[in-house]
Amino acid sequence: MKHYKKTTKWFFLLFLLLTGSFYFSLITGRLPTPLLPSMWTGTLRGVVYDLRLPRIILGILVGTGLAMTGAVYQSIFKNPLASPKILGTTDGAAVGVAAAILWIGTNRVLIELSGFITGLIATLGVLWLSKAIKYGGSVLRLILAGMAVSAFSSALIGLLKFLADPYQVLPTITFWLLGSLNGRGWVDVLYAGPVILAGIIAFHLLRWRVNILGLSDEEAHSLGVNPKLYRGILIGFGSLIVSASTSVAGSIAWIGLLMPHLARALFGADNRYVIPGSGLIGGIMLLLCDTYARSATSYEIPLGIVISFVAAPVFVLILSRRSLKWRR
Repeated sequence: MKHYKKTTKWFFLLFLLLTGSFYFSLITGRLPTPLLPSMWTGTLRGVVYDLRLPRIILGILVGTGLAMTGAVYQSIFKNPLASPKILGTTDGAAVGVAAAILWIGTNRVLIELSGFITGLIATLGVLWLSKAIKYGGSVLRLILAGMAVSAFSSALIGLLKFLADPYQVLPTITFWLLGSLNGRGWVDVLYAGPVILAGIIAFHLLRWRVNILGLSDEEAHSLGVNPKLYRGILIGFGSLIVSASTSVAGSIAWIGLLMPHLARALFGADNRYVIPGSGLIGGIMLLLCDTYARSATSYEIPLGIVISFVAAPVFVLILSRRSLKWRR
């Protein structure tokens, strides 16, 4: 009962903080915005509803999805340093984005669609390659295959940058891959939002099975759970989230790695609370960082840079206060 009251309190506070961050982001920007919507002019309403609101919704979805993916991956791979990049999906999606900018142009929908497709192809390549690797168990083979695909994708990104026009195309590729929600609108929400939301819902519904997948395969079978089946389902939804998020927001590090550790500091090791808690913290983190990125200066700071500046010291602080040794 005591633990239930504690978790309820933290969830309430996080929901309150997310709500406050949502409204704060809505009224914050280079154009001064009164606190009360009744005081907004017609032009200001257009800025808020057409520019800020879709960007805020997308930021919450991306932050929530990546953080929940990190929590799930850290548990099923039994590795506290696992993140959405572990299966090569992020780098695979980045290849599609870079290739589309180089050969298709600046059509944002085609760029995002290309990134989404290549992210899924990278994940399928990891699953295929893991079957060819003979070393270690199934989880270790997946990690090793992910490392190989990530390295290959990074090489492809480097090649595409080398081939790009250094004055026009290369800056576009570089800025996109640094991470940004600049220019994202309702089209992007309608394209990527349902995919990310489907993954978030799936993770929430399957969160108690993630606890079981943290055990050995033999123990999972004894509890009536097929570890390979559910691991595949969770990896599939995680890949959808990461592919869609990378295609619309670029490569955003730290959210999937750090947020689960903050959630465990609040809720303990039970994934029934850690997974949704990670999602709430991730949504808040990305939303506040994006608000700062677009409002702090006259030009927009890449979102990935802002998040790294904030998250790296927090991660060091966590390391100095508690061990990352995996405990259940």
